[in-house]
Amino acid sequence: MSAAPVVDEVAALRAKLAAARAPRDQKQAALERESEIARLTQEIADEPAIADAVDKHGAVGDGIAILRTPEGAVVVKRPQQAVWRRFSDTKNTDGPAVYKLVRGCVVYPSLERLEAIIEKRPAALEQLGGLISELAIARDADLAGK
Repeated sequence: MSAAPVVDEVAALRAKLAAARAPRDQKQAALERESEIARLTQEIADEPAIADAVDKHGAVGDGIAILRTPEGAVVVKRPQQAVWRRFSDTKNTDGPAVYKLVRGCVVYPSLERLEAIIEKRPAALEQLGGLISELAIARDADLAGK
């Protein structure tokens, strides 16, 4: 007969915990909603530039690549062979070298906006370098077929 009070105590503690979490859960939900609105608004703003990049440089995954961040999209184009060779032939492909490669391949946004994105999301630089590498592989495959 002593089992019922234990269950009641557990239920009471769970209710107390839920009440304690409620303000945080409400704030989290509000922040997620604000973030989703900002993301969708930014994606809408980015789309004309992405469409323009497709027109000028080719399809996503072949001529361009897109990195989407909460601060907006970054579009990079496939590097010219000489640019890629200068990058890939160096022994030191560190951050400054990747940054130089990325700067030369950015189609959108402006370089100032790119700086702000990298400041807030430092790993974006390496991600962009990886995307450019994928595009360079596509170029190397095209050249090998000629």
